[in-house]
Amino acid sequence: MMNCKIEKETFTEAYLELIHKLINQGITKAPRGQAISHIQNCLFCVKHPGDMFDHPDRKFQTKYLDKEIELYTSGTIKAEDFGEASKFWLNLANPDGTINSNYGYRVFYKPMTGMFNGNNHFKNQWDFAKQQLINDKDTRQALIFVSGPDVQFKNNKDFICTLNYIFNIEDNKLHLTVNRRSQDLLFGIPYDAVFEFLLMEKMLKELSCYYPNLQLGSYTMFANNVHIYERNFEIFKKIDEHPELTRIVNIHALVDKNVYDNLMKL
Repeated sequence: MMNCKIEKETFTEAYLELIHKLINQGITKAPRGQAISHIQNCLFCVKHPGDMFDHPDRKFQTKYLDKEIELYTSGTIKAEDFGEASKFWLNLANPDGTINSNYGYRVFYKPMTGMFNGNNHFKNQWDFAKQQLINDKDTRQALIFVSGPDVQFKNNKDFICTLNYIFNIEDNKLHLTVNRRSQDLLFGIPYDAVFEFLLMEKMLKELSCYYPNLQLGSYTMFANNVHIYERNFEIFKKIDEHPELTRIVNIHALVDKNVYDNLMKL
């Protein structure tokens, strides 16, 4: 299937529709020899971000989520540290024992490089994006690069899925657009989305003294490819057959308060 557009009030509604489309209209391919059902070019929009999906056939892993956000907040890029969240990360290690997909590191810690020493004015990419919004409420430049040329090397096992984040203010609401090259439905979008919803809250808090009436807006993700791996087909078939068993959970019920507070303090 090509060119899918999903627009719903909540994340859970949008996620259930995406599952249905992948199960019933997805195209089978096998990149890297792994069979998937996939949709090419997917626009996924949530008008009121802040909830998360939970289902008896796929319980949301809160312990993993807290550890991942804790690692993002710490800025570590050591594979052994991420291995404490899941041993899966150890399989993605670079030759020097690091991983690439610590989004917190990319946003808050990774050194900025630029022409004419212009980046000396900004603490990190987050600070750059925020300053663009402060300087110009209508800016189109509040951009944070997540992936980049540094991950384009031979035999890279951790090829970052998220390309960039773009914040915009429209109709007195703060919106976030996320661009991804690829997105797995089981381990990718639910955990990425929670972190990104928190980034929206963080930016809103930090802009509140400049724009006191600013409200939280929509979340839009564009993915060049969304997919379900063959080994997980049955999980999603069961969910698609029984969507009424879905439980909608507020993200603040999932994230440990200390983990949340530490991210907000960055």
